[in-house]
Amino acid sequence: MPYSDQASSLEHHISHNDLRSLAGIDNMLRLSGLSVEVNTQTRFLLHHFLNYRSKTLCTVTAETGWLKYAINDNALFSTTLYHWASINYSALPPKYQSAQHLLRLKAAAIRTLASRLQPPTGDANGNTEMVSDAVIATVACLANINLMYGDLDEAEIHFQGLKALIRGCKGVLHLGFEGLVARIDGQLPLTAVEPGVVI
Repeated sequence: MPYSDQASSLEHHISHNDLRSLAGIDNMLRLSGLSVEVNTQTRFLLHHFLNYRSKTLCTVTAETGWLKYAINDNALFSTTLYHWASINYSALPPKYQSAQHLLRLKAAAIRTLASRLQPPTGDANGNTEMVSDAVIATVACLANINLMYGDLDEAEIHFQGLKALIRGCKGVLHLGFEGLVARIDGQLPLTAVEPGVVI
């Protein structure tokens, strides 16, 4: 089905109060315990994420199983929507194709990430608490989009943070999400490393 037909049928589906699939999204979010603002825009983007087959070979798609990890972390969830909308921008309906829309998504992603970043703490034995895979994935998603848009200054900030986070986890091989975090990191040329190498 051509994109314009797909988008118009999706908008028609939503605008005529046939909300079964969107109600399913509400239930999914409620059951996950994710405490994000679920407005119409979030529902629509999530519905599109789940039902639109991305034409890119990207890690952040429904096909890879990414959402089962993103739905458990506010920062990663917000960043996933921003990343996906940026990568699939041309597939979004016209009302969502605006710089203002993407900036709102980016602001939400950065705001939720900032709330998660804390200085590492150590226990009584001097062991430092490792950063979660979700935080690493969030930063990798942001860096990936910075590269896509050619925003090299901002990308460099994310790369430096990403290197430090991965170093704290003892390298790429120790990242989780069934290899998806390492895979998205591998898409970033300045941070990609050979498996098992500590950067």
